[in-house]
Amino acid sequence: MEYKPGTKELTLTRVLVLCATVILLEGFDIQAAGVSAPRLAPAFNLLPSQLGLFLGASAVGIFHISRAGRISCR
Repeated sequence: MEYKPGTKELTLTRVLVLCATVILLEGFDIQAAGVSAPRLAPAFNLLPSQLGLFLGASAVGIFHISRAGRISCR
């Protein structure tokens, strides 16, 4: 395989853009629960304890994602 100038930089840029996109989408997912909770509570007649369960589920998801990364490296 022949080396082409700029190939390494292009690959690095693509990887960084992909990683930034994943981080952005993960942050959006976490924020969406907090923003939507005040409107979901009256629409579904949620009690404060049920609303807490909804908001806590996103934090549990983050924990499982971190564990999945360690398992996949084995």
